[in-house]
Amino acid sequence: MPHEVSEDTLKKLLNEGKFLVRDINGKTINGLISWFMNNRPQKSKFTILINSSGGSPGLVAYTASVLKTMKSDFHLTGVAFGECGSAALALLQCCNERVVIKHTGLFVHNIEDTFQLSSQTHDLNKVKTRLGISRNLENELIELQRKRCGMTRAQWMKLAKRGQDFPGTAIFPKEAKKLGLIDQIVESYPIF
Repeated sequence: MPHEVSEDTLKKLLNEGKFLVRDINGKTINGLISWFMNNRPQKSKFTILINSSGGSPGLVAYTASVLKTMKSDFHLTGVAFGECGSAALALLQCCNERVVIKHTGLFVHNIEDTFQLSSQTHDLNKVKTRLGISRNLENELIELQRKRCGMTRAQWMKLAKRGQDFPGTAIFPKEAKKLGLIDQIVESYPIF
């Protein structure tokens, strides 16, 4: 659920070493990566606060690749609160430490893509190509997430199918911990 956070609050969080992620989009990811790179090597520990239903899965794959360029002293803690779904959950899986505040809802589903068709669209090869591109991206993110969680591909696909079949059904922290989606559940995390 989007909520307004003032620029002053965002700056205060950054000064405390915390970056708020509310949407997985170009502005957020560019800001996040710039924050990392502009504070290296003098800073090695970073925290991202995630309260997001998701966004661009491609940007998560991009971020995962960039994070592989960080030296061994780099440590990223992800703290999820409110909701952490789809691409936001994939971003959480990129963190060295995955913390979730009690009652947070996590969501998994297959990548969804939209197509614009008209009655004059006759080239089904474009649709097939687009589906192939989405499938390749989904396979990248499945591999990234399932490895991080210690799941088999079949286990991850079962979880994603549950999210597809019952949209809006949250995975709450206790189950998420059992599934390997998170490392730690905390009662609170005072930031505001």
